Amino acid sequence: MSVKEQKKIVYYIGFYDGKYCHRRGNTEQNLAGSMKMDFVIQSLKKLGYKVVIVSLTQGNRCFAVKERYSVDENEQYIYLPYAAIKWNGKLKGCSRTMQFFLKKYIQSNLKKDSILISYHSLVYGETLTKLHKKIGFKWYAQVEELYCLSRKDFYSPDQLQKEEKMFDTADGFLFVNDIMKEKYAKGKKCAISYGNYHFFAKREPQDDGQINIAYTGIINEDRGIFTLMDAMQYLPQKYILNVLGYGLEQHMNRFKNRMNAINQKAGYEKIKFLGTKKGDEFSKFLSSNDIGVSLMDVEDEIAKNAFPSKIMAYLGHSLYVVSSKCEAIVNSKVAHLLYFCDNEPSKVAETILRVPVNKDCDMKQELEKLEEAFLEELQQVLEE
Repeated sequence: MSVKEQKKIVYYIGFYDGKYCHRRGNTEQNLAGSMKMDFVIQSLKKLGYKVVIVSLTQGNRCFAVKERYSVDENEQYIYLPYAAIKWNGKLKGCSRTMQFFLKKYIQSNLKKDSILISYHSLVYGETLTKLHKKIGFKWYAQVEELYCLSRKDFYSPDQLQKEEKMFDTADGFLFVNDIMKEKYAKGKKCAISYGNYHFFAKREPQDDGQINIAYTGIINEDRGIFTLMDAMQYLPQKYILNVLGYGLEQHMNRFKNRMNAINQKAGYEKIKFLGTKKGDEFSKFLSSNDIGVSLMDVEDEIAKNAFPSKIMAYLGHSLYVVSSKCEAIVNSKVAHLLYFCDNEPSKVAETILRVPVNKDCDMKQELEKLEEAFLEELQQVLEE
């Protein structure tokens, strides 16, 4: 292949999970983000680009060397090295060494005509801003959420302004909802995807008379799991809640205590906790459910500055989706596919009872339309 025929390279920076590396221990900290990155990677390949994923993921080991892995000639992974110390069971110092090696990598590999996509992160946002100004490569910021708005106790006006500045000078954007485009694009090119539009599997019909409800993701005070658990008490015996999730110790303790109390009162296992799953196991789990639930506090700013990736995962497995009335979701292109509810246990239960679980729910064509539109937008963003 001649130089002129060589495929354009896109460098893609993020905390991609460690399924392609072997020397840093457990690296399963960013499953949702990696699933979204997978979608962007495959989209770029469909558009004819070669993708080099530069991952800053860490493991549970204090030291890791640089690792490389090639899926094929158009999809390559580089896991940057890091060094840290373990203090009170946690690694300290990773972000500093990762920023150092990321800076070195960019300086050695990117030039003025290079293309870089970054998954928004507080760790390297300022580093990219400085290198972008110095080198002049094309930089497209992928913004899935603003972290200081993701939890009430994280918020402060100064931190918000600082975080916004981390991607403000990018040449274009990949946003997760339409509201962020209106607020942050400022006339620059952007593409919008609510999550991974891949169609994974058709929902498997159940013959046991049960109606299975799925909740996946973070278990905390903000994301609706406790409201959903209380809603289960309003539902008939055939409705079962299956939970995949993770969270801080205090939230997990509260969750398990509440689950045990509800199950004891019901006299059977109405709520089941199944830990965490990924890959084929995660897909198989979703396919065994009928309804997926996503609840967020509609009053929080995060309702405008994010889009729950679980919604697209549910739709990708042909589940019916019950969602809270967040502005970003109500005004999205998938709103007509969802069943909206108020964030009260009785209202959530009423909405779940309205879902026609006995009817076929095949989302393949809907997702294909969304993917086609995203590919067109993405191509326009990357064109010079």
